Amino acid sequence: GEAWFEQESGTVTEFIETLAPNLPEAPSMTVAVDLQLDGFRLGGQLEGISQQGLLRYRLVKRKGKDIIAAWIDHLLLNIVRPEGVQLETKLVLQDKFYQFLPVTSPTQILSQLLALYWQGGHQPLPFFDKTSLEYVLATQGKTPEEAFPKAEKIWQGNGQMMAEQDDPYHQLVYSQSPVDENFAEIAQQVYAPIISHLQGGEL
Repeated sequence: GEAWFEQESGTVTEFIETLAPNLPEAPSMTVAVDLQLDGFRLGGQLEGISQQGLLRYRLVKRKGKDIIAAWIDHLLLNIVRPEGVQLETKLVLQDKFYQFLPVTSPTQILSQLLALYWQGGHQPLPFFDKTSLEYVLATQGKTPEEAFPKAEKIWQGNGQMMAEQDDPYHQLVYSQSPVDENFAEIAQQVYAPIISHLQGGEL
């Protein structure tokens, strides 16, 4: 137990050292969100805002859901545009640091995400946390044909960890691999705007 505690304490200490330079000097503030968009009403609060923009962090290795969650908050920040706030978002993960740049058409991009959300509420949407992210990562600097095998490997797994195809909900829907052209198009619809607004332009 003590050995495990020491190991985890070291991981937390390293993360704090990475996070500390990105923490705002002044206390963060919260801004109310109340939007009507394409028949949807988005209401709630956008937290963690400072003059430097938004800060999001989590002590985990890169996951698609964390990138997308930060991206949606970033779009809301750019729609609400609080006075005196830089329209940028920082996402600090255990193995990655992302900085989202200002967005010129945040409402249009959010509308596209809502359309995918609505589509997924009516029929299975072949978009997955690990497999879709792996496909997009593999397309950076390579052709789509080269990316499909890498995405397929994540979908099927390697026997050392649970594959996405082993999810009971996925098994109910997909008797065969969903990694196809439609899968690829949806992955690009979600991630292409993110990549184009990342400092450095890479996931």
